[in-house]
Amino acid sequence: MSATDLSEHQAQNDTVLTQQLNICGGHAGRGDDYHYHTTPTCMIAQMPNAGPDAIIGWAFDGFPLYGDVNPDGTTITDGDLDLCNGQPDDVFGYRYHTSEGPPYIIQCLMGETAAPRDLPRVPPLEASGWFNTMEPGVPPRGGVQNLVFTHTPSGLRSMTYSFDGDDFYMNYTPSETANCYDFETRRITDGGDTYTGELCR
Repeated sequence: MSATDLSEHQAQNDTVLTQQLNICGGHAGRGDDYHYHTTPTCMIAQMPNAGPDAIIGWAFDGFPLYGDVNPDGTTITDGDLDLCNGQPDDVFGYRYHTSEGPPYIIQCLMGETAAPRDLPRVPPLEASGWFNTMEPGVPPRGGVQNLVFTHTPSGLRSMTYSFDGDDFYMNYTPSETANCYDFETRRITDGGDTYTGELCR
């Protein structure tokens, strides 16, 4: 359990409740950066040392991130975790946890970090033409089916899915321009229209 102040929890922006995440607990952001909002189940399944004592990540303040239970395998009880979704640790001084309920993963940082502008970030892709007029996507009610991501040796990355019996996709591959990608997409948000263009970082 976590000590999240539920009065501050905004269910309409909760990526778990609004079904914005894939089966692995993550999704891609505006910077084309895949990241997690809850327990990274697929990543943990691939870890040779998977178990309650496995560190699954490190926060920017240097403290480790563990899964939904304590490193010794015992259950985390109600009230053990603070607002940042962590608790004191005998080895590191402090540790974070993932949790089944909000905030699901690190909510705030307990330790010291570099200035926010100096922390690593993946900048959003800059667009031209129709990309600048695209409306933000809205998660379809009930979620999508058959979500598949593929990455071929040629550099093509493709995400395909279906909704209400119709197929949608996003394909992109490195273009001839440095740090740019050729995109082709057919989204539910756009009524199924197909768009192509180049995005650059």
